[in-house]
Amino acid sequence: MAWLRRRRGDQVELVRDQDVPGNAAVNPLLQAWADVVDVSGVTDQVAADIDHFLKSYRSMPWNARREIGFRLASVVSSQVTPPPSEFINPLDVLAIVQTTRARIRGSASPNAP
Repeated sequence: MAWLRRRRGDQVELVRDQDVPGNAAVNPLLQAWADVVDVSGVTDQVAADIDHFLKSYRSMPWNARREIGFRLASVVSSQVTPPPSEFINPLDVLAIVQTTRARIRGSASPNAP
């Protein structure tokens, strides 16, 4: 699945995950936080709100997207340990929380290899 579009002149190039080096432009604060964050305190309702936001934020007006993203990141900050740095983009915080929760739930699944 393409996750980024690059524009070169009149051409739009889709860049896929496997085309980007693993550490390309990752904020070091984000990487350090993602490596140690404990998301066990994130409630199912907050996770559902994050999921809905991440699926629909592109269709929101910029100011609404920003406000909701900051509000959700603030709630998440009170439910995770350690809280994320204020210098990390709220969208990144929310994506890391969802990814980490999915990874934990997948490994805790009785059907997991």
